Order: sequence, then C-alpha cells, then structure tokens
Amino acid sequence: MKYLALGISLLFIIGLSSCKKDWVCTCTYDDGVTGTVSVDVDILKASKSDAQEVCDAADVTWKLIDPNATCELK
Repeated sequence: MKYLALGISLLFIIGLSSCKKDWVCTCTYDDGVTGTVSVDVDILKASKSDAQEVCDAADVTWKLIDPNATCELK
C-alpha cells in the first residue's frame, strides 16, 4: 500500500511539473512616430521553456524595429 501511494504521488508531481498553460509575452519598443508601444503576444498551452523560446524570438524580431526593444514573459 505504501508503494502504491508513493507511486501515485510521484506521478502527480511529474504531471504538475510538465504542466502546460497560457503565457503572455509583453514586448515594448519605440516606433519612432508615436513613441513607446507595448504589444502582448499570447502563447497558448505551452510549457514555460517553450513559451520563453517564443518570447525570445519575438524579442529578436522587435529589435529589428528598435534595438532597445524588450520582451518579457508573464
């Protein structure tokens, strides 16, 4: 019985650690016309590491418009 409870607990912990959820990547840049602009990019049903990769890619893209652009995963 102890091993069964331990096994179920272990599966529950592993299941929680690989949880996928919705993330928001907020990018801020200066468009040179109206000033500072913020854009939210919704990242749906992704792990944190996958969402961070998407946000980092968005950061590279926005830096083409404004070298001082920043993107932050929330």
